[in-house]
Parts: sequence; C-alpha cells; structure tokens
Amino acid sequence: MKKCKKGLSLLVALMLLMSMTMAFTTTAFAAGTSVITINQPASDTVTNEGQVFSAYKVFDLTYAGDAYTYTVAADFKAFFSDPPDGLGLNGAMTDPQIAGVISSHSNDGVEIRALGDALAAYIDAHRLTVLPEKSAPGTKTGATTITGLDLGYYLVTGSVKIDGTETTVVASCSLTSTTPNASITPKVDVPSIEKKVNGDATDNGSIGDKVEYTITAKVPENLALYDSYTFTIHDKMGAGLTFNNDVDVRVGITEFSASGDYTLTTVISPVTDETTITIALNNKKILNHMGETVVVTYSATINEKAVVKGMGNSNEAYLEFSNDPFNTGTGTTVPDITNVYTYEIDVFKYTKEGETDKPLANATFNLQIAGGDDIGVKLMATGDGTNPSVYRHMNAQEKAGGAVSDIIITPLSGKIKIVGLSEGSYTLTETRAPDGYNLLPDSIGVRITAIDNNANFKVTYGADGEGTIRVLNLSGTEFPGTGGIGRTIFTIGGTILMAGALAALYFRRKTDE
Repeated sequence: MKKCKKGLSLLVALMLLMSMTMAFTTTAFAAGTSVITINQPASDTVTNEGQVFSAYKVFDLTYAGDAYTYTVAADFKAFFSDPPDGLGLNGAMTDPQIAGVISSHSNDGVEIRALGDALAAYIDAHRLTVLPEKSAPGTKTGATTITGLDLGYYLVTGSVKIDGTETTVVASCSLTSTTPNASITPKVDVPSIEKKVNGDATDNGSIGDKVEYTITAKVPENLALYDSYTFTIHDKMGAGLTFNNDVDVRVGITEFSASGDYTLTTVISPVTDETTITIALNNKKILNHMGETVVVTYSATINEKAVVKGMGNSNEAYLEFSNDPFNTGTGTTVPDITNVYTYEIDVFKYTKEGETDKPLANATFNLQIAGGDDIGVKLMATGDGTNPSVYRHMNAQEKAGGAVSDIIITPLSGKIKIVGLSEGSYTLTETRAPDGYNLLPDSIGVRITAIDNNANFKVTYGADGEGTIRVLNLSGTEFPGTGGIGRTIFTIGGTILMAGALAALYFRRKTDE
C-alpha cells in the first residue's frame, strides 16, 4: 500500500464526523437541499475573508425503505482501493466495511484526523480530476454557507487568514436525513512566538551591559500532511545592540545542536548597522516535536550606538512557518518587539552674579556607581559657549581592554551631558574647581529612576533636586589688599616693635646702675 505522509497531525484541522449508523427510521428529504455552514473562527486575528471553501463528497448516502447505505463516491474509489497505511483500512474491504471502520472513530479523534489528512492529500494530488460538489467564498464577518448539497459524507477543505497569512484547514461531516445540515468552526492551531528581554517586554541598561533575550515559540500539534515543515525564527536588533553569538535552542526537553538541528545565519547591514539573525530549525526533525515549546536564548551587549531616551533600542522577532502541506508556501506571525532603554544626566556648573546664573568652565568631575567604581567615560562632542560637552559610558570592549577614562570637564557653557546610563544610584564628585572658586566639599548623590515601563525616566539629586543637576560654586577666599586692614596690621606691628625697644633700653639702664 502507499505510504501516507509522515507526521503527527495536520497544522490546522477539524474533524467533525457524525456517526455512520447503518440503519434507522428515515424521513422524506429532498435532494440537493443540505447546507454546510463554516463559522468565523473564534479569534480576532483569524478570518475567512477572501478564502474559498469546497465540499467533496467522499460517500454517497442511499436509502431503501427504513435502511440506508454509504457507498464510496466515484472520485474516491481509487483512494479506498489502495488506502495509505495507518488508517485501519485495506483495499479488499467492501464499502460497508469501510463505513464501519470510519464510524467507529470518535469525533475529532486521532483516527478521524488522520483520515481527513489523507483524503486532503489525495484531493490535492488529483485536483484536476477530483472536483468539489460545491464551493463558496469566505466572508470577513458572518458565516460561509455551502448550499445545494445531497446527503452524504463530505470533506471540506479551505483556508483561513491568520494575521493576513493563509493557513489550510480540513474538516469532515456527515449529512443525513436526520441531520441534513452541518456546522463547522475552524480550530486554529498555528505557531506562536513571544520575545522577552531580561524576562520582560522592556528593560534598561548602561552602554556595555549585557542583556539576555528569550524567544518562546510553539510547534503546532497537527503536522500529519507535511513531509517537511518550515520553522524559522527571524530576529532583528537595532544598531545599538551587539549580538554575542551565543544562541541556545531547546525543543521540549531536547537540546538542538548547531551542527545539524538548526542553521544560524547572521547579517549586519552596512547601511543601518542593524543585525539580522535567522534560526532555521531542521525541517525534518521539527516534525518529531508536535505540540512542543521551542525556547531560544541568546545575549546582546548595549554599545556606543545605542539610542538614548526616545524609542529605545528595539529587537523584534517573528516566526516563518509552513502554511500549506501541499505546496512550499509559508506564513509569518506578527513580530513581537522588545525594547532596551538607556538614559542620561545633564549637569550645569555655575556661579551667581546678582540674580544671574554665570556658567563656569574648566570644572572637572567623576561619576561613579554609588558605592562603586568610576563608570569610565569617553568624550563624544566638545561643548562651547552654548552647547554641552557630551560624554558616553564606556563600551564593553573599552572596559575589557583597560581604556583610560576621559576627564569630564565643563566647557564655556558650564554644561555637560553623560549618556548611556541605566537606572540606579550614582555619585557625582567635583575633582577640580575653576580657578578662583571653592571645590565642592561633598559629592552629590544622583538617582535615575525608570518610569512608564522603562520608556521614560527621571533624575533626582541631592536632598530635593530634580532634572538637570545644578552645581553652584562660590568664589574662594581673597588675600587682603593695601587698604585699611593692611595699615592696621603694620601699625600694630610697629607699636609692638617700639614697645620692645623701650623695654630693652629700660632693662639695659637698670643693669648699668
């Protein structure tokens, strides 16, 4: 006998088989008046719109008094004369014997699913000669009805749109005099995908920090019609993230190997610096993991190209999967997007001239993680009388290579900006004051707090400061000039000297006497 396609069950299948009882009391029923109704799938992302559903009669139903008989329809005699393995059928069976085997199967059970899969494959292989009894177009809303059908056992084939991607569906039903109409609701079983960064949809970090990504996808439970099945994860990360090439793939309890279980491809765009990662699971081996969960983990490092504030540094993943067991077509899931954000602080160094804030240049600072080391910075842009000098957190390579941190120094505008910082507590320390001004005696505590699910942040400092860190410097102690206080010093000094001379003269006279 012919071999049925290998697999476990159809990608999306609904087997609705009404029992094929061999005798019962009948009622008069007009030919060509039965209806099969295909309901809209119970999902906001799935629709019958633009699809065509076709009803193929597999068995004719004939009556003789109170009894009725199922006979194999002409288009399917060749199928049942040499049925695929695994269906409990053989080519020597009579029509009543075949009907008896099929009627013993439970609704939506493994056996009836396998039969529906095999019949659908047969139809596809003989599409020029095996034609539907009736067809009807799907609609965006409401049910689709295939009308004008005679009684019999039917296989309904078609497809649904899942997020705009067509996916094959198969269903079977029996139309009898007591149940002349049937209703079908496609059960959708398609792959899904979810992406997390550090266990959540968003997170934040400093330049140089490593972030962990987890992609979770589900293999469909119904893959019987497939000889091979495409299951490819496409992942794209922004220029501000550096892929660390440390992919780990597990399907259920099985660890997949890069040496044959999956293929990893990495491409970095020379234009955008975005990194595209493709993880294509072996399209044969995935058939052995029906219904199992695929977990892919890898890491990336936030680099000096990271977007600060704003839209963050996105990473999106989507799944490409087979959606037609009879062709090589594929569908895709809607991308799942994660974001990693990084933040900044602004510092303004100034003194007071009356009510006016006067910017101070040439003050130097260090920024440390609270209770820890200097973060290490590199100058990105030198400021002027209007704009700040911009520094960024050192990247991972600079840190690892022992690069020397640049000195944070205020330009004429008195403004500095330090970017690429994560949420957390920091210490800002003035290491040199401008000439003629006092060095700050104490460091300034700074706190960056992520808000709005990491998409925004706020900066607080000192006792109650918020926003730009304003650092006021006072002028240093002045030496005395040539005014009154100087004359007083000399007058006092002269008086003391004169008093000493008189005392010495007095004691000398006493000695002479």
